[in-house]
Amino acid sequence: MRYICCIVVLLLSLPLGNLSAQDVLALAPGVRVRVTAPVPDCEPREARFCPRGQEIGTLVSIDSLTIVMNDAKGIRRELPRGPYTRLDLSAGSGACGGHRGENLCELVYLVTVPGGALVGMIVGGVLGAEHWHTVEPPIRVGLTPSGPGRWAFGFSAHF
Repeated sequence: MRYICCIVVLLLSLPLGNLSAQDVLALAPGVRVRVTAPVPDCEPREARFCPRGQEIGTLVSIDSLTIVMNDAKGIRRELPRGPYTRLDLSAGSGACGGHRGENLCELVYLVTVPGGALVGMIVGGVLGAEHWHTVEPPIRVGLTPSGPGRWAFGFSAHF
């Protein structure tokens, strides 16, 4: 029996899906990137407390000092790389991202949100919430100060 349990645990621990966390992201010119960096007029020693600005566009080039990208309007932007600069690579838009299928997504939200609320009300009404009742403990013991240098001890039991 122990042998069968070990096999089941081993089979459940095998990676059966896509190991996307192990994929290497390709940072090449033309990919869509998002750069988050402190605003330019911030002091370098205070950069971690500065407000952040975001730029989204396509990567042109990157080196140890500068990230060069074109924004959505095609304007070339050169952003300095610093200790608090963050570079994100786009993994693609979701089903409702970008400009494709916006009407379909609005329809899906229009149907699923009220439908989910209705199902939640029905299930909550049928199952109900957990109910609690106050009970006294069978034995109560207490110790309290009763003046300077004096203590009172109390004991009560329910039968």
